[in-house]
Formats: sequence, C-alpha cells, structure tokens
Amino acid sequence: MLPAEHEELIETYGLVASPSDTAWLVTARVVAGRTDVAHTWDEWEVQSLDAAGDDIEWKQDITRFWDRHFPVLMSVKNGYAYFALDLETFQVVQGEEPEYEETTPIAGSLQGLLQMLDRDPRLARWV
Repeated sequence: MLPAEHEELIETYGLVASPSDTAWLVTARVVAGRTDVAHTWDEWEVQSLDAAGDDIEWKQDITRFWDRHFPVLMSVKNGYAYFALDLETFQVVQGEEPEYEETTPIAGSLQGLLQMLDRDPRLARWV
C-alpha cells in the first residue's frame, strides 16, 4: 500500500520527465501505459526475471523484492537505474543495472527524495 502523499503525487501528474526524456516519475498514467515512455513501469523487474532464467529461487527473491519496492523515478541517462519507495520502511532506495535488487538508501522519505532532486548536484547523473 502506497502512502497517501505518494498516491496523491502519482494521481496528480500525467507525465513528469527530465528535459532530455531520460528520467521520469512513475505516475498512474505511466503504470497504466498511457504515456509515451519507452519502458514499462516494471521493466527493471521484468529484466531481472529474464536474467534469472529457470532459477525458481532467484525469481522468487526478485518477485519478493519488487513486491516490497515501488518505483518512483526511472532513469536511462547513464544506464538503467531507479529510485523506489520501500513499502515497509517508506525509505527511498536507489538501484541500477545489472543488479537492480542491490540497493542503497538515498532518502528517508518521498518528500526527502523530492527535496534532494531539487538541490543535490550528485543526483544529476540520474536525471
């Protein structure tokens, strides 16, 4: 279950993308496939499951991970990367290819991530 502030955010906007269209917020329209974004909102999970091949245990681990993490922002600026909301702790984590499920905490909340995107030059590589 998404926190109310996140539900409001993703329902309010149709498509929010960087000027270069290499990063975008995962909004309700993106999830529904009603935007021109080249990748589905769950693309990184699909790629991980494909990489797991016939390894059932690995696929279960991937599915458990993505059941707990909801993508907030996806990026293809410098390889495939994302920020996701951990649905248990409500922290925001970052992950990137090739091991999408290996993450690093980036912000203590969705609001913290939005503030960082606004002012932290280290995040320029993502958006």
